[in-house]
Amino acid sequence: MIKNKAKFEYNDLAVLFGENQLRDINPEINYEGVSIDSRTIEAGNIFVAIVGESIDGHTKIDHAFENGASLAIAVMDKYDNKSGNPVIFVKDTTTALGKLANHHRRRFDYPVIAIAGSNGKTTTKELSAHLLSAKYNVLKTYKNFNNQFGTPLMLLQMTDKHDLAVFELGTNQPGEVFILSEMVEPTHGLITNIGKEHLEFLENIDGVELEETSLFAYLIKNDGLAFLNMDDSRLAKYTRVLSKFFSYGSDDDLNMRAIIKTNDELYPELNIKYNDKKIIAKMQVHGLIMGLNGAAASALALHFGINENYLKKGLESFENTIFGSYGRLLVENIGGISIINDTYNANPESMQKAIESLVSMPVKGERYALLADMLELGTHSENEHKELLSSLAGTSINVLLYGTEMGKQYLSFENNSNIKYYSDKSDMISEILSLIKMGDIALIKGSRGMKMEEIVDEIKNKFLDKS
Repeated sequence: MIKNKAKFEYNDLAVLFGENQLRDINPEINYEGVSIDSRTIEAGNIFVAIVGESIDGHTKIDHAFENGASLAIAVMDKYDNKSGNPVIFVKDTTTALGKLANHHRRRFDYPVIAIAGSNGKTTTKELSAHLLSAKYNVLKTYKNFNNQFGTPLMLLQMTDKHDLAVFELGTNQPGEVFILSEMVEPTHGLITNIGKEHLEFLENIDGVELEETSLFAYLIKNDGLAFLNMDDSRLAKYTRVLSKFFSYGSDDDLNMRAIIKTNDELYPELNIKYNDKKIIAKMQVHGLIMGLNGAAASALALHFGINENYLKKGLESFENTIFGSYGRLLVENIGGISIINDTYNANPESMQKAIESLVSMPVKGERYALLADMLELGTHSENEHKELLSSLAGTSINVLLYGTEMGKQYLSFENNSNIKYYSDKSDMISEILSLIKMGDIALIKGSRGMKMEEIVDEIKNKFLDKS
């Protein structure tokens, strides 16, 4: 768990939570650091008892005090403070964590950029921070700390040593982008695109648009500047309501024009025009989507004064991010086998882009697509999985499927010799290890919960020593 040194005095806490909610707290004591993990807590920290999916932090409060916590924030009904420890009682500890983070964020007046969107926001965040670091000391969201637990922990990292911050805003339910925007209070915002994501909760693409553009609503209300992707038809129309925006896309009459093309190996080349400047950058990451992310990050960089030489160097030096074993359209060579490791997550748009990448890359041998369920699609799941398999049926791609949703739709496609289904992931692994050989290429993709990176690990275990 990442740590912070955010400071809070008694008066800060009294204003945020109400003095009558502060129990057994010494007004003379100051607190440094906020934590939600009792295992890594440090002396002087405030421990916030978060209720998670598998662990209720209220069961860890006493452990937190044993490890040096000076104060806990808890829900009264969940914690019987028999020991008389310093405690602040609140209705909801997640909201309390956000209040602490927002209070700390307001201590700083440098630019804060929020990045939202259906696809590519993590890579765009990484690319933006990479480009901006040529001129600024940048704070960026760590890994995917982009929800109502991770975002406040990132805000608490803000210090006067930073010149600029880039935060990623994630969502999987209505209202989350609004909550995070109110917490982060961005001065600038970018939405990468609008696509089919989290349809189980957001219902349809209109719901996705409403959710993601909550960021724009915040910027409009608070005189912030939006970076507007004019190649996305759902975003382009916001020129009608945004009073301050930086437009970018493939047309000439925008603040920044970016033409993107890819070579035979799927490396994108960006041709950027900004005012009287022309920049040509050949990125060393794969896929058209990476070029699109590069264009978005370039718009940010140019607005904040990164010159054309540093922009070109930054785009060409950027390396794909990999956390653990899972990647985002990360092409790896394993014993002469090309692996497209796109196991970070999946939705209909990103699945389509990944398959397009598989088809576009040159190969001497066979093409394989190892695909698992796209989760959180709700009532749209059947149709989206069926459409995916329809696009693959009868092609030259050898398709290996895994997961409950894939299994349901496979019944309609089992007569297609290029598609096979495995109810057990270990059977899929055994099959691909027996089939794949030097010169082949394999796309491995599924939603985060499907843990398809385990297949990447198995292929590495067998073939890596041959590379």
